[in-house]
Order: sequence, then C-alpha cells, then structure tokens
Amino acid sequence: MDLNRSTLKYRPLVLFLCISPSAFALTHITSVPFECDKSGETYVLANDITIAPDATIRVSAPDVVIDGTEATISIGSDDVVLKAIFCTGANTEIRNCTFRISRGARLTLVEHTASGGTVHHCTVYASGLYHGSSGYPRLFVPTRSCTYYQNTFVIDSTCKYVNVIVGFGDNVDDVRVYRNTFEYASTHGRPILMDSGADNWRVENNKLTIKSRNTGDSTTYAIMCRNGNVHIGGSPSTHHSIVNNVIDARASSRTMGIVLSSNSEDILIQNNTVSAPYYPIRFTDISESIQIHCNILDNNEDGDVISMYGSSHKNVIFMNNEITGGEQLMRIYEDLPGEGEIKMCGNVGLTDLSAIQAASSADIEFSSSSCQTLEDNYSERGADLSILGRQGSTNPPYLDWVRSHAGIHFVKKPESLGCYTLRGRRVTSGSRFTLPGILLLHKARESTVLPVIQF
Repeated sequence: MDLNRSTLKYRPLVLFLCISPSAFALTHITSVPFECDKSGETYVLANDITIAPDATIRVSAPDVVIDGTEATISIGSDDVVLKAIFCTGANTEIRNCTFRISRGARLTLVEHTASGGTVHHCTVYASGLYHGSSGYPRLFVPTRSCTYYQNTFVIDSTCKYVNVIVGFGDNVDDVRVYRNTFEYASTHGRPILMDSGADNWRVENNKLTIKSRNTGDSTTYAIMCRNGNVHIGGSPSTHHSIVNNVIDARASSRTMGIVLSSNSEDILIQNNTVSAPYYPIRFTDISESIQIHCNILDNNEDGDVISMYGSSHKNVIFMNNEITGGEQLMRIYEDLPGEGEIKMCGNVGLTDLSAIQAASSADIEFSSSSCQTLEDNYSERGADLSILGRQGSTNPPYLDWVRSHAGIHFVKKPESLGCYTLRGRRVTSGSRFTLPGILLLHKARESTVLPVIQF
C-alpha cells in the first residue's frame, strides 16, 4: 500500500472515545436543604452554604461522594439537635470540606448510620459550642467501619463540652482514626471518645495539642476509652489500638492524656508521646488485659504520671516506657483483686516499688519474665510492626542484617529504650518473625507479606 505523506499531512485524525455516562457523574449543591439520592454520584459544593434546622444535607444513596472544593459550610444554631450532613447510605465519602461553627449545642457535623463512611482532608473551625438542654456537641459520629484521616480540627476556648470524634453503641466497631490534627481548647471535652460497646478502633499517628483551661471539676480527656453506661449494664469498650500518637497538653490545665475508664478491655497503648499536667495515663473502675509499652509519658506539673483508681484492674503490663515528672510516677489507690495483676519490666524512671505509691505492693510484679506473654498477643492489631528490646538490651547488630535483607527500616524511640518501629513495610497477621533476644509484636495491616525471618 502506497502512503502519500502529503496526503496524510492534511488528513485529520479522529478519535472515538467510549465513556460511560456515569463515569463523570457530577451534581452541584447550590443550596440547602439537599438530598444526595443518586448512587455513585459525586456532589460538589458550588458555593458557600449555611446549615440550619430546616436546611441540611442528607445522603440516602450508597457510594456517594461530597466534595467541598473551595466552599465553606457555616453553622450557627440555637439549643437544638442539628445534623449538618446525615448519611444513611453506605460508603459515603466526605472530603475537602471546610466547616465554620459560630454557635451550637447538640450539633453534629457528619453522622454515619450505614457502614463504610469516610471523612478526610476536611477542616473544622469551631467557636461558641456548649452543653445545652438538647445535649452536648458530637461533631463526627461514626458507625461500623468508618475512617477519619488527614483532617484538622480547631476547637477554640469559647467552646465547652465538645466531643470531636465519638462512637457509642454495639454497632460502632472497626473504626480507624489516623493522621488527624487536633488544636483543642474546649473545656471539659474529649477529642476522641470510644464509648460503650465500641470495639476494635485503631487510633494512630494523630497529633493532639490541648490548651484547655479547665477549672473546678471540668476536665479534658484527650483520648478516652470507656463504657459510659457501666452502672446500668452497658457493654465494655474493647480491643482498641492507640499507637504512635502525640498528645501535648503542657499548656492546659486539668487534662488527662489517655484514659481507660469503666470496663475497658484488651487495649494496646504503644509508641505514644504524652505530656500532660494532670495524668498522662489514667485508669478508673475496671480494666483488663492492657498492654502499655514504648511510650514516653511525662507530667509537667505536680500530679501523677500513671494513676489507677478502682480495685478491678487485671493483667496490666507496662514494658519499656519512659516515665518522668509529676509528684508521683505511679499511684494505685485501692487493693487489686490478686497478686501480680500489674507487671513492670524494662521501664525507664519507674524501676522499683520506691517510685510507686500503692495500697499493696503485692499487686505489682517487677520482672523481665513478666513480659514474655506479650509476644503473640496482638496478631490482629492494626499498627506498625514493632520490635521491643528486653530489659537492658541495646541496639542489636542483626537489625542491620534485617534492614538490608528485608528492606525494613527501624526507628528507635526513645533512645533510652529498646523500642523499634518498622517503617517502609507493613505485614499481615500471617507473617512470622523470630529474632533472638527481642520480642516481636506483629499486627495486621493489609499490604506486602514479608517472609519468615529466622536466625
């Protein structure tokens, strides 16, 4: 076939693209009230909107995306129950939204009642929130398998009783909260609350700066796990991972860092840095099977670093933590149910009974063998794989071998402890590691499966 270049030069090239009509489905929200009722649709805020009791957004279809683009959602309500975005459709994604709150009581910005909701890359500026007759503010309310990430929450000092992310009930399981920034100055509130019946939350890599100026009985609880209905037979809050968070409450008053209250069971607290003027870690009422390791805990005022109220704490293990500051490194206010219910090993600062004020010294066991049971407890957790050196260990030379052969990077935190966090690779619960002289906690995350490493 003879091709003529001069002919081809001026011959137009026509391309036919077959695109599904729904591939770029897009609807603009220009006013409220508005209902998102098309499955798979992306709804874009075309301009600023103001939320009111009769002017909200409702998502009734599954797989909906609401994109805030450059627009702002403003709210300034009276003492009424108000839900700005109410999602009854599964897998709703809220992204790039800016919320500005000037006043409100029982206010919720986004509530999911169907599973799989996501809120990410949103910013909240809140002023004037308070506890009214209609209830207290609960800004984000998840249900099963919801995720919150890369959001910024700025709650100023004119607010009271603000809960930012709060889950309550037996259907609020498998929630993940990670890489969010909290600038929180509300009095008597909770930035993150895992309440009655909530199970298997993963609270990871969040930064919380607390500047609450509480007075009287008002208290701020940065990350709280509890059963709020324990006295009327509510369900416990269990199987949570609180990992790699930074809580800086040094500029606040009456602030507790991580609080386990009223029926908290099977909790992993790992690699957090907590500086608080009241209690960096506080136990109340009942707790069981709590693992606390590789944390930096500091009280910058006169309270206790670790405080335990109640007489029903069982199987609590503190391993390789750095514990400093305060009037007392640890205070246990009541007798515990049996000997050795609290186990200590490899901690810096808190090395013997002289640093603990306890109702009975028999409740506490100091021994490196106390922590052997940690090795296989958390095969289903959702954090970075971590390696913990046993008491007195130093940087093992074979970590360089692991780094070069398995592509694993270890970050030692803090320098005084034998604690290492893996970066760059994730493991699944099926992975198995054996390293001599150190403990391995391997927790689930969906990604590359590393081979078995044995020496």
